[in-house]
Amino acid sequence: RLFRLTGRSDAQREADDEIRLHLQLRIDELVAAGMSPDAARAEAERRFGSVHEERERFVADARRRDDRMRVREWIESVSQDVRYAFRTLRRDAGFTIFAVLIVGLGIGASATVFSLVNGVLLRPMPFRDPSRLIWIANIPDNGAMGDNGLAEWRLESDQVADLAARNRTLDGIAGYDAYYAQGNAPLTVSPGDVERLTRVRVTCNFFPFLGVAPVAGRSFTDEECRSGSAPVTMLTEAVWRQRFAADRSIVGRTITLNDRAVTVVGVVPSSFDYPSVFAPGTDVEFFSPFPLDSATARSGNTLAVIGRLKPGVAIAAAREDLVALGKQLSDEFRSQRNPVRPRILRLDERINGQVRPALIILAWAVIAVMLIVCANLASLQHARMTARHREMAVRAALGAARGRLIRQALTESLVLAGGGAVLGVALTVLGTRMISRLSAFDIPLLSRVGVDAGVLALAAGVAVVTGVLVGLLPALNAPADVHDTLKDGPRGSTRGGRHARVRGALVVAEVAATCVLLVASGLLARSLGRLLDVQLGY
Repeated sequence: RLFRLTGRSDAQREADDEIRLHLQLRIDELVAAGMSPDAARAEAERRFGSVHEERERFVADARRRDDRMRVREWIESVSQDVRYAFRTLRRDAGFTIFAVLIVGLGIGASATVFSLVNGVLLRPMPFRDPSRLIWIANIPDNGAMGDNGLAEWRLESDQVADLAARNRTLDGIAGYDAYYAQGNAPLTVSPGDVERLTRVRVTCNFFPFLGVAPVAGRSFTDEECRSGSAPVTMLTEAVWRQRFAADRSIVGRTITLNDRAVTVVGVVPSSFDYPSVFAPGTDVEFFSPFPLDSATARSGNTLAVIGRLKPGVAIAAAREDLVALGKQLSDEFRSQRNPVRPRILRLDERINGQVRPALIILAWAVIAVMLIVCANLASLQHARMTARHREMAVRAALGAARGRLIRQALTESLVLAGGGAVLGVALTVLGTRMISRLSAFDIPLLSRVGVDAGVLALAAGVAVVTGVLVGLLPALNAPADVHDTLKDGPRGSTRGGRHARVRGALVVAEVAATCVLLVASGLLARSLGRLLDVQLGY
């Protein structure tokens, strides 16, 4: 490359020779036909055309040909290394199986935890413009842990209507009934056959506010969201498919809920998993309107409220605006309502804030596991490469360059890591399926946990990094002095001592990381045991 920049390349010299030969042959033909040498040269150059353009075309073709040849040579060389690695690993079947299992378990654990962290913490909330959504609660009278030990109250429907109408920093406010019982909507399937399902009441704008479009039918209208109007409901897609065979004609028909005829107006898509976001560990099958009027205000503080910031408005400005407005409303309706002391949080912080520290700790634990895997496998590979020192020396004596020997060692490690990645992805698929179906833990957004392109990319990246880290140290210890290695002279003891120190360092690193992980896990388990033994006082 440096020669190409500073002087003419071989391709340019070949082009000049080719052009010169072509012109000379044509000149000779013209001279033989009776033309003078000068006239023949001028005619030959006229017929030939632009010498510069021909030279550039020839050079470009030659370089493309050379590049293709180098690529073919590189592919052939790599394929030879891979085939040799497979033969070597097949010969050491016990080591290969053990190494693939170690890497597979490490990558499987890493990818599974990443899919959990990605689904719960990293991916945006499944709503329109989720970064602008906030959670609006109400601080009790006596501070953060005030009345009856509650950290926060819900809001009255009158309060929500006033906040929506009089604020200056929000694009809108929506809410849902935070107090409902499982099985509160008995569905009459047929005479004498009743199935207890769950219904949640939401404000009229709840679904449009979040950007949730029905897969069939429509959302609630303003007329349907008034007290005393005819009862209507929206089905979840799961109920629509399981109980009504995904029949679109269900929209507009009536079903019997709570012994009342209720009209179905729409179907909520499965992409909107209400329980996973707002009520982990529960099931919801129906939604009905929650009117914001005096009739529902008598129910007290029942609404959980979310808001959407106006474009360019910071959450601090919204907090200041709503706190001032809450004080104003409390003064105006002192004798009629509970006080309003808004507590503002980002919606994602409200939903997954409690599980964030645990998931971060889990992620660090898995990183420690992968470090242990790398140290363990590097130690095994180092011992294996030490035993193959004479083999490497023979290959070097037969002409193999040191770089080729290093690449061969790295190739073997990458092949092992690739086999571990395949096993790890299989374990990740099983692990994420189990995690996404967990019902014993109230973890939000758990249904989004699964294997996607990001998880596969992580598994591939971890495999490559593991292969390089595991193979680099043994590769760098490839024999440099072929003669001393082959004759196993007095320097062998020095080299053996150096290898022993490397193996010792790897073992120390592995044991140190394991001790850290075990101590942290033991403390966590002991703390959990003590929490489970706390006397609750009733």
